[in-house]
Amino acid sequence: MTPFDAASAVIKGLSLTTPHGAHDLALFKGDKLVFRATAVRASARELIVPVAAVSAVAVLDAVPEDSAVHLLLRVAAAGLTTAAGKPIPVIAVRVPASATADVDFGGAALRGHTAIVLCQALGRAGVPPTAFLAPDASIFASASGAPSVRAAVRADQGHAFPLRRALAFVKKPALLVPTADVAAVELLRTEGGSASFDAVLHFADPSTPPLELSSLPRPDLAPLRAWMARCGVAVGAGDVDKPVKRGGGGGGGAGE
Repeated sequence: MTPFDAASAVIKGLSLTTPHGAHDLALFKGDKLVFRATAVRASARELIVPVAAVSAVAVLDAVPEDSAVHLLLRVAAAGLTTAAGKPIPVIAVRVPASATADVDFGGAALRGHTAIVLCQALGRAGVPPTAFLAPDASIFASASGAPSVRAAVRADQGHAFPLRRALAFVKKPALLVPTADVAAVELLRTEGGSASFDAVLHFADPSTPPLELSSLPRPDLAPLRAWMARCGVAVGAGDVDKPVKRGGGGGGGAGE
């Protein structure tokens, strides 16, 4: 077990949705982040993340019907898995609206809402400012002016947040997809009288299976098209079994 007393700061009692459960987080400046489950069980283990591997941090404070702040940490090429061996697409933290923290980080007192303290601590640990993402009305606003769009991934209902050069999805599964990784977006059921449509993301890496967002509201088709145009993502329409030709994934990484 990693000795937490050598950490630059420790934030206790974070509620993670991916992987699930309460965790304490130790931050070692310029080195690593260590998430440790607070419950003592045979399957519990530490999750060690190199600071340099954190490519993006999405801060979502406007999730419909949820007053909590959701933070999604995308970890590049770390091969993170749960104790059961299942892959972890991102590390997802849910911070209640009333949660506060008081943390000392190398002599600097970090106080306030836990989500703000966590972002400040990640920055002090070495995550660059350009890695932090948040909804921006100048980048995307739905037909109703909201920062997100109702959608489903498989049978799970949630909300997609088009961000600057990334697409986030909460609550389950938690996803943070850089637009730089997306070769093309295929739009299905855009004609006719359907009240919804589907979007299939095809990735530049052919080994990555497509990701389908289904049941998006029809009025949000135009705003999503405009967002994809801003990100430089190719858009097509057709059958998911006959995807559009793979193109450029947009400039820059998710953290820009």
